[in-house]
Amino acid sequence: MWGIEKLGRKTLLVVGALMMMVFHISTWACSTQTHNGKMWQYLAVASVFLFVFSFAWTWGPVPWVYQAEVFPLRVRVKGSAVGTVSNFLNNWIIAFVGPALMKAWSTKTFLLFAAACLLAWIYSQFYVIECKGLSIDEMDAKMAGKA
Repeated sequence: MWGIEKLGRKTLLVVGALMMMVFHISTWACSTQTHNGKMWQYLAVASVFLFVFSFAWTWGPVPWVYQAEVFPLRVRVKGSAVGTVSNFLNNWIIAFVGPALMKAWSTKTFLLFAAACLLAWIYSQFYVIECKGLSIDEMDAKMAGKA
């Protein structure tokens, strides 16, 4: 929560999407070179760890905080429910499709996930509204385009 309050939701989403994209590309690049020595294997594993770290500080917690702040009070519970169902549904899809993608595309699967991170960056950069330090009324006005 400290990082979310200090840095802001949008900043963490934008930076996190870029970091995750870079680490997906890095994992792919290092994985294509693993036959050239153990160093590449270690770098591939390090890229995965760095991806997990960047996710854990940005896209892991921020959407949970953001969804609780952006919805007006009259629809907040329903909006949060839709966000939660979406999260679990997408995780379920990735859990079942991911292994099939790895089998079919091998390490190129990481490029697909990097492309998804690029889309997340575009969305975060251009459509996410920063709500750090805003009251509920200020956030409602901002979401309605009145602020």
